[in-house]
Amino acid sequence: MRTQQDRYQLVRNRLIVDASRSSSSDEMPPVDRVIWVDEDLSIIGLFEVTDPKALPRIESLEEISEGLNGGQMRILKEDSWLPTPNVVVRRGKQELSKKEARVVAFAESKFELIESLFSTYERELFDLKLRGKIISKLVDSQRISKPTAYTYIRAYFKGGMCSHAFLPAHHRCGAPGVVRVSGTKKRGRPPKLENRTKEKPGINIGSKAASFLKSGWVRFRVNEKRSIPKAWEKTLALYFSTGYKILHGCRQPILPDIDMLPTVNQFVYWGTRGRNLRFDALKNVREKDFNLNNRSALGSARSGVSGPGDVYQVDASGGLVHLVAKENRGIRIKKAVVYIVIDTYSQLVTGWCCVLENASYAVLAMALESAFTSKLDACKRLNIDIQEEDWPASLVCTAVLGDKGPELMGYQSDNACAALRFDFKNTPTGRADWKPYVERLFGHIKRDLDDIPGATVGPKKRASLDEAENASLNLDEFEEILVSQLVSFNHSHIVNNHPDKIHLQAEGLSPTPINLWNWGVKNRAGLGKVFPTKYVRSSLLPKAEVRAKVDGLSFKGLRYQSATLLGEGCFMRGTNHRSGKYLIAFDPRDLSEIWLIDDRGELVEACPLTQKYTHFRGISLWELENIREENATIKIKAKKHAVEERCGFYDRKKEIIKNAKKDRASKGIKKAYYDDDSREQEKSERRSGTTWIGSSDKVEDNEGIGFNSFNYIPAPDYEE
Repeated sequence: MRTQQDRYQLVRNRLIVDASRSSSSDEMPPVDRVIWVDEDLSIIGLFEVTDPKALPRIESLEEISEGLNGGQMRILKEDSWLPTPNVVVRRGKQELSKKEARVVAFAESKFELIESLFSTYERELFDLKLRGKIISKLVDSQRISKPTAYTYIRAYFKGGMCSHAFLPAHHRCGAPGVVRVSGTKKRGRPPKLENRTKEKPGINIGSKAASFLKSGWVRFRVNEKRSIPKAWEKTLALYFSTGYKILHGCRQPILPDIDMLPTVNQFVYWGTRGRNLRFDALKNVREKDFNLNNRSALGSARSGVSGPGDVYQVDASGGLVHLVAKENRGIRIKKAVVYIVIDTYSQLVTGWCCVLENASYAVLAMALESAFTSKLDACKRLNIDIQEEDWPASLVCTAVLGDKGPELMGYQSDNACAALRFDFKNTPTGRADWKPYVERLFGHIKRDLDDIPGATVGPKKRASLDEAENASLNLDEFEEILVSQLVSFNHSHIVNNHPDKIHLQAEGLSPTPINLWNWGVKNRAGLGKVFPTKYVRSSLLPKAEVRAKVDGLSFKGLRYQSATLLGEGCFMRGTNHRSGKYLIAFDPRDLSEIWLIDDRGELVEACPLTQKYTHFRGISLWELENIREENATIKIKAKKHAVEERCGFYDRKKEIIKNAKKDRASKGIKKAYYDDDSREQEKSERRSGTTWIGSSDKVEDNEGIGFNSFNYIPAPDYEE
């Protein structure tokens, strides 16, 4: 009596490989399918799927078990004889055409016929004499031939006793991968040209023609990087021409008739047959361009991101809008550079920076400082009224993903990483697809800024006006529009294909960045950290060394006051304290104050501008540099006039001295001396120098003293 374990191993549709029945080691051993098991576990029914003329037979279960235990037989796990689900069945019966529906109905009728036959004569079909009588009754009742009946039975058992066994195996049709032997008749669908001109373009490609087409593809398409039509033409001229003729002094190939030449489709088919398409693509483009435009996009930018505040993506873009100066809107200035920081998990914009400076670590630090701290003060400066819950992103992330730029690879960024405990990760050169969310956000920004005066979105059209002439916004106004757009993006953008989208919809929330951030903070293991604002600024903002002078701390030509240093006497004259250097942190966007840093690296005091330099309050570093450049330009322009005036003064001085020497020589004076007459002369000179000069009237005073009218200038009259 067999055990329950034998019953579990030998169930219906189980495949058994019998190596003892194979004649040689190279020959494939027969494979039997279990199609019936007796109730008392003494015998089983088998059908050999590898024999095209096999019939059901009965074997002893004990012999099968001994063969499995002894190693002569084994259970086959992979069943390659089961029919592959037909494309017709995959689509569903509702989408079938009439022809396809007839095929499915015919297959189901054959399956029901054999299924009912086997269920009625389950044991009799294994008996040779009884099986013949049963098949004869089937032939008479269904009006089919005996070979057809045996074909149905073999297909039923070989296909696993399912309805798909009777569907046509379209995937096996056409002998895929087998090279056809060329004949005289043209293969393939007759072209439309044949119906109009009775000509048959194209030939049956033989081994020789195939080698020509492959060689032409490699030479002209892969190596010379020509287009497919040009590569086809060059191949015909090189390999299929019958000769050459001289036309207009140039050699021209002579080609046979159209029905003796391969077509473009045949050229592409045989040229690419058996070749590595990736290798051919890399021959035409650079590898980084291939990885950017032609690679298989099977991954996700969120892979490995656990929650909000884990990985931030950062990027910069310039030249969005032409700007004008704050003081004079008629003066056009540089176009702003915009840095955007976005959270990878939720696509929430966490920080920004909008300045006139080129991309650098100082600008990146300001963008990260905005991402790591509260946005209330910055929005208040731009007259944007928000609450903390409207923009809650103030976490220091674990990693910042950016381009392979110098601002992310210098020692300053390394110091910031060590202080705030995050890492800078760089994408490969030319692989912007590694940070798609921030790149796509710039697309949204450009789309919404196309109606701003002075916008440079899109290619310039012919005969169109210069966008720079319409510039109307200054830097603060443009930043206000930009931040308003970012706030709207955080609350309105729908994030598609997010893995946690179903959880938000279950709570009645739309998958917007702000909702994903808030839900992720509560339900996901985010790795974000919180640091005080002063500590973040001292770690990120650019630093500089300054000296203490009598009028304050000197930085960028400005002077700042410090109560700490004033109490220590660092601004006093005659002391040695002013020779020391002090470390400060500054915000290039606003030079109204700087922050003094102590030996521990902490911000100890905010140092405002001194009273003499308060007119520079609110100015940025780049505006200060522009002012100095303008002043230098004015000085250069005024230098010519100053030189002319100085040279005129030198000539006049020289002429006066020359006349004085000439007069002295004419009077025969050789040496000047001082005596009593000199004192009287000084009095006379002093008296004449104190008179009014320029009046033409002779005026007498009350005492009758007369004055020379030539040296007298009357006092002006005042009206009462």
